[in-house]
Amino acid sequence: MPRPHVPISLLSLVIAIVMAPVILCLLVFVAIGWLPAGMAWLSGGVLMFVIGIILRPHLSDLLALREYGSDVARHVERDPPALTFPFLTVELEAVISRLNLMWRKDHKALSESLSTLNTVLDRLPDPLFMLNRDRSIVRSNIAAQNILPGAHEGRNLAAVLRNPEVLEATDKVLSGGDGRQVEFSLPVPVARSFLAWIELLPEPASDGTVAILRLYDQTEEKKTKQLHADFLANASHELKNPLATLIGNIETLLGPARNDEEAREKFLTIMQGQSLRMKSLVDDLLSLSRIERQEHSPPSSSVSLAAILENVTALLTPLAEKKSQALILDIVGKKDPALNVLGDGGQLEQVFINLIDNGIKYGRPSSKILVTATAKKRAGRDFIAVTVADQSEGIPREHLTRLTERFYRVDSARSRELGGTGLGLAIVKHIVNRHQGDLDISSTPGEGSAFTVFLPIPAMTEDGQDR
Repeated sequence: MPRPHVPISLLSLVIAIVMAPVILCLLVFVAIGWLPAGMAWLSGGVLMFVIGIILRPHLSDLLALREYGSDVARHVERDPPALTFPFLTVELEAVISRLNLMWRKDHKALSESLSTLNTVLDRLPDPLFMLNRDRSIVRSNIAAQNILPGAHEGRNLAAVLRNPEVLEATDKVLSGGDGRQVEFSLPVPVARSFLAWIELLPEPASDGTVAILRLYDQTEEKKTKQLHADFLANASHELKNPLATLIGNIETLLGPARNDEEAREKFLTIMQGQSLRMKSLVDDLLSLSRIERQEHSPPSSSVSLAAILENVTALLTPLAEKKSQALILDIVGKKDPALNVLGDGGQLEQVFINLIDNGIKYGRPSSKILVTATAKKRAGRDFIAVTVADQSEGIPREHLTRLTERFYRVDSARSRELGGTGLGLAIVKHIVNRHQGDLDISSTPGEGSAFTVFLPIPAMTEDGQDR
């Protein structure tokens, strides 16, 4: 780097300051006659010239050190300057170098801490906003930007979160109030419910942050609570009707029909049907509860889907024959090891019993129920697709997405008449979820419905074992 140029004005000023006492002495000597005026002026000029020559490189060194210190203060990476007289400024240069080294270490530590903090904030699952006194966003994490895409640094919270209750609570906290919680909803793109926490920091941060706004998504929690409430209400309703029938029939048998043999036979038959209906409902409730507890523990045993389907169709063929229906099983490559899956044999039997039983119940008399199994690719993965297709009246399109809800029925009266509990497809859905598969439902009104279960084929290791 070139040496700094010493301005004439600066050099002249320094020479003047240094020569001021000398000039004063020369003037005194001239005044008292000790020194002729010409000699005094000549001596002063020579001294100024010599002092200028001596001071100029020192001033250049000082200017170079000043530039070096200025660059260090502006975080410019550079080497210390080469000095003309290092022995005179070595200590000053050493101090600046030590300061620069300490600054670099501190800067590196602060940068790493800031990077770690930013990483932690971005990994938080809940949306987080750091706000200043003006309610502007100082920082927002990735979760916050996913929920509110416009939540960038410098924008006012009101521009991205247009909820009067949250903004009012935030203003009260920013004005020195206690922390607050506010429930609110975001209607788009999908309706979601949030709980907002607004808290004031004990002391303002160096970046201007004075408060933290955190959002907690309670959509699923509320949905689960509502599902539980609906489930209890529906289960109570489903049990209430057969219980009321049983109680009424018992009262009749104990009262007016005590000695009526014909009435007794009739009422006992009704009571038997209602008792079986209650038993089916309780069995399905217990089964669903057990399956839900296991849903997040995928099975690890290898089972043959071909064998399961053969057992289920053999079991349900007599039921189909009562309606003059043909239950047809078509397994493509049933001896192929690829038709083996990691599964719970009992639960998979329950899946196909429920689906085929529904096909028999809702299929037309003298119709066909076709059960097919074949290997398929879906979204780049290998699956076994098992389809149960019936020839029924079909299901209107608006009902298809809700069929797997608990107690949901397209035709409640007909379902109860056929002995359905409203839980069969919910059980199927949860079992398929446990097996990391998928359930696809299609239907054409007037022609029939098809329920397809996709079960993943396990990858094979080099020694030919499932993994």
